[in-house]
Amino acid sequence: MNLIYEGSPKDLNLSTILDTFSTWNQTDSYHDLPIFEMKTTQNFPMEPTLLPIMKRKIMAYVFQIVNIEKLKNFDSEI
Repeated sequence: MNLIYEGSPKDLNLSTILDTFSTWNQTDSYHDLPIFEMKTTQNFPMEPTLLPIMKRKIMAYVFQIVNIEKLKNFDSEI
């Protein structure tokens, strides 16, 4: 996990921050990658609490997509 931007975002949104400050903008297909954003009103420590929660949520999303694709292709699989 790398810090891309620090400070008040003011008029910036996540896509603008990635386009301007990230090194991912040097790759050809970075616009095709999913972007996940997490907001909280509480002040929790990042490493021990927020990061594991975010990882679990992303994995749940990925497994949900994989299962939907398997269900869509159920009849075609032998």
